Amino acid sequence: MKNLYSYNASFKKIITFYTIITIIVIIGLSTSFLCMIYTRSKNNIQSQNTVINNAIIELVNQKYFQAHNAVKTLYANANYQETIITFLDIGMDEFLLYSLDQFYKTNLSPMKLMGVYFENIVNADPSIESISLYSNNEFIYTYERANSFFYRQGTEQATTYSEIIKELNLSGNYSFQPHVKKQNGDYTFDIIIRIQDSSTLINKGYLIFTHNLDSEIDTLLRSGANDHYGDFILAHNSGTVLYDSSNGLFDESSIKEIIATNDDSIIESSNFDHHFFVTPIGSTDLALINFTPTTLVYKLMRPTSLIIIVSAILSIALIVFLTFTYSHSYSYRLKTITDAIDKIKTGDFTSRIQLDTRQDELGSIAQNFNVMCHEIENYIDKVYVLQLKQKAAELEALQAQINPHFLYNTLENIRMRAAINNDMDVSKMIYILATFFRKSLNYDTIITIEEEINHSRLYLQLFQIQYVDKLHVDIDIDPAVLSYSIIKLSIQPIVENYIVHGINLNRNDNKIIIKGFIRDENIWITISDNGCGMDQQTLDTIRSTLDHSIDAKSIGLINVHERLQIQYGASYGLSIESTLDVGTTVTLRLPCQKRLT
Repeated sequence: MKNLYSYNASFKKIITFYTIITIIVIIGLSTSFLCMIYTRSKNNIQSQNTVINNAIIELVNQKYFQAHNAVKTLYANANYQETIITFLDIGMDEFLLYSLDQFYKTNLSPMKLMGVYFENIVNADPSIESISLYSNNEFIYTYERANSFFYRQGTEQATTYSEIIKELNLSGNYSFQPHVKKQNGDYTFDIIIRIQDSSTLINKGYLIFTHNLDSEIDTLLRSGANDHYGDFILAHNSGTVLYDSSNGLFDESSIKEIIATNDDSIIESSNFDHHFFVTPIGSTDLALINFTPTTLVYKLMRPTSLIIIVSAILSIALIVFLTFTYSHSYSYRLKTITDAIDKIKTGDFTSRIQLDTRQDELGSIAQNFNVMCHEIENYIDKVYVLQLKQKAAELEALQAQINPHFLYNTLENIRMRAAINNDMDVSKMIYILATFFRKSLNYDTIITIEEEINHSRLYLQLFQIQYVDKLHVDIDIDPAVLSYSIIKLSIQPIVENYIVHGINLNRNDNKIIIKGFIRDENIWITISDNGCGMDQQTLDTIRSTLDHSIDAKSIGLINVHERLQIQYGASYGLSIESTLDVGTTVTLRLPCQKRLT
């Protein structure tokens, strides 16, 4: 027994195709939703970290402004300015002598005044670890917390600052410069500001503020009001780290690469993937980087993701179940229909499909199939066989009416010709007549147009021999028409009708023209003459007869018209145009059909 699904392979392919498409769409939509949720979770984290980002950036900018204000205070106080510039010019040894001399003269010690200036700055900002004065003479003086003073000339630190300042090539008043990592693991950075003599604008040296932001940034991160995710790194564009809450998760080369991207992206560490967000800090060479583990993003989106994944799985399972159930039902109904069609193929038109209550396409097919079988059965029993017999009888009867009538007329003409004039033309006429009758007695009902034209030409030749110089014949048939088929004796009776009823033997300019051509995928044959024609009443009577088949036993035009319509259908046949004393044109319309061999 054949498998049930072998009857609807195409249907199975269609159902399977659309099921796969639906599953792909569900998976695609689920994936899109998951990507959207992932992006939204990532953006939420970034938005949550924006507050702490802004706070850290504001903290760094604040150090800029404080250093700038400290320099403004220096220039605003003449004693401070004179003390600092004098120190930068003469160095520590001479400055000590200068300080004693000024104390003796004014009871005001420049050395103490410089200490007060430094102490006020350090006390105002707890992140400042030290303040240094660097002279163009390559010595450095450093003031640290707890009133610690250091003076170095020609040391490694002084040389280092000399190289840093040359590398910076400061054209403005101040600049950031990262410092090296200290032994205790903390990070510091310097703000270096150029000191000029306000009267001469000559560069005297540099004021260096060394900051350690670890404590202040840690305080910001630990604050309950600043919820955040991941870690933060404050670094220079060169990759030098100023603050790192990740305990060295990334090295300097990786940090430099991250800052260079200047965009949110993903970078892989040794253990986890991280999202990072880079925020440049103003016009400085510093940037704040926020690292968020990808696992944290997944954790935040997990509840919603589970709902989407479970929904997608259940949807796919439901679609597969419904598809299988519907396919099984549809296949069974298709098998019922194909079984009934197989019975019809064997000629059993009594087959019927048992209808169900479902009003769908298959139900409509089954219902129409039953109606079709019933109508075919009735048609075969009541119409088809009867009409075939009737058409065959009519065609044979109409065909048989022409030959005796024409034979009588032709033989009478030969008799009269032989009685009047014992001429050699009689021999030619008899030969033509013999050929004519041999073709007429051919039992083929359908012949080629070329054969029918030749048959009519023989008839006209007989008449031309009988009435010399009384008739002119012009036959113009498109060669493409000649190979198509036509009912035998369709053109010759029309020619004969002209000879019998239309020609005027008292004239020498009688003319008949036969043309054939193809137009609008039909064959058109016209037979025109310049005979006596007919009046309008007679023409209307003949047209009415053609349209209603009033006289089915008449010979000539009506006979030809009926045979053409029986063979080819009601849209084919002949039409007539005629004018009294001018002539008549008969037009045959035929389908483009080849003769079956």
